[in-house]
Amino acid sequence: MKKSTQNLLLVLTLLATILWFAGSWWYYSCIIKNTCDGLQITPKQGIQVTDSDNDGLSDSEEEKLGTNPQQADSDHDGIPDNEEVGSNPALPLDTDRDGKINALDTDDDNDGLTTIMETKIGTNPLLSDTDQDGFSDFEEVGRHPKTPVDTDGDGINNALDTDDDDDGILTHEEILLGTNFLLADSDGDGLSDSIEIGESIDKPLDSDHDGIIDALDANDNNSDQDNDGLSDQVEALINTDPANPDTDGDGIGDLEEVGKNINSPQDSDLDGIIDALDTVNDSDSDSDGLSDSLEEKLGSNPANPDTDGDGIEDKEEIGENIDKPLDSDHDGILNINDSDDDNDKLSTLYELQIGTNPILVDSDGDGISDFKEQQILKEKEASKKIGRKVSKEGIASNNNLQNDKNDKNAITIETFGKPSKNSIQAARIYFPFRSANPKLTKNAADYIAKVVSWMKKDPKNIILLTGHTDNIGSKRMNLALGFKRVVAIREFLIQKGANIKQIELVSKGESQPIASNKTKKGRWKNRRVEISPYLNNKNRNTKDR
Repeated sequence: MKKSTQNLLLVLTLLATILWFAGSWWYYSCIIKNTCDGLQITPKQGIQVTDSDNDGLSDSEEEKLGTNPQQADSDHDGIPDNEEVGSNPALPLDTDRDGKINALDTDDDNDGLTTIMETKIGTNPLLSDTDQDGFSDFEEVGRHPKTPVDTDGDGINNALDTDDDDDGILTHEEILLGTNFLLADSDGDGLSDSIEIGESIDKPLDSDHDGIIDALDANDNNSDQDNDGLSDQVEALINTDPANPDTDGDGIGDLEEVGKNINSPQDSDLDGIIDALDTVNDSDSDSDGLSDSLEEKLGSNPANPDTDGDGIEDKEEIGENIDKPLDSDHDGILNINDSDDDNDKLSTLYELQIGTNPILVDSDGDGISDFKEQQILKEKEASKKIGRKVSKEGIASNNNLQNDKNDKNAITIETFGKPSKNSIQAARIYFPFRSANPKLTKNAADYIAKVVSWMKKDPKNIILLTGHTDNIGSKRMNLALGFKRVVAIREFLIQKGANIKQIELVSKGESQPIASNKTKKGRWKNRRVEISPYLNNKNRNTKDR
């Protein structure tokens, strides 16, 4: 054999050997191990399948489905295509049956909230009514999905809360009963719906047998065998004696000792026993919610609801723990007896008047004490030879605002947004500092009249009043103050002829500011009641909410 022929055979043998090794490696890696990027191999068939985006769906499958083979999440909702398609690409998931498969649908349950938004707020993106209370997530979340509505302020947004008003009755049960699922006391008679419904949802109480259940009947005639002003039903709930008008025999009637709020009877000495059951002397000479005996222990004046005259009542200054009364500046003098709670040489009363924080030496945290800043301010004013002018805070008249220069207790009003068909504009009513019982300006009075007229057109039209405050004082105090403000506006509406059943109340306290609390103008804007009209509220299944 010629030498050239031998060389050729040698080269061919070497080439065949290399190809054999390469083929063996490819078969092992791609067919057996299936580790080749962008390729899926079916061992039995030996078919090569391209998956460009590595989402578990082949490019050909994605082309048939209409998804993007170059993107693992075609609809950008945070869920990969293969997960949204489901286990059978031939029958891809379409949860809301709108003809658009989930992998291409940004709102998989068609409830008006995008899948990615529902993932953020915790609702189920595949259920239009996550809490199964009869209202879609979109309706319950409200106008601002990033801050979903939480009517009862329990930290659970309405779309996830099965009891939106925290009255002990589930929202879907209230719908069946006809009570207001956003109001703990539907008929506004001072008794919560849960008390007036009684033990059985199936047989709600109707004390006067007029066909209207007690929870909806502000004039129900509850039996009161001892004629003390508390129904036998209520007395049974708070454990007082329905046959004795003075259960603890201390000479003060049960009604007076229970107080204005049936759901939270008075406990003046904070010993865990309500006054109506407490045989210990719990007389409260100054009606500040603290018994005389307790005030004597604390060193406060039992005849003065604000012992130190700083503008904050004694009960508020004690704090939440009676065993550890507040002493903000740790000077050995309790806040209840201290006219300067932060010991910054500015009285608490003065700080409340100028808007600084009475329990912080440096309210704005700029390293300069409130006292020093006041001195600097006075020096600047003196150097410019100008007198102190009363600050006139407000918004220009073209924003529908009007201030009353001669009355510091007057409120101002600002309308905003566009009214929907047959509805009226929403509005913000701004309050003077610490005021819960203001006077109406002409603009505000005119707006209130328009609201009442609109409410009278249809008994299903409702008004939601939401109370807000600045951040001066404690959260608990501000929550109460916000509620006092909505009650005050409700009274204006009722005086003009509004039906109380068309008015809903909620307080957010200091939790939802719309401006900075570091400035007077900002604090003024945060002291407000927002009036929101809801058109023809038949069943809350509209998107007007």
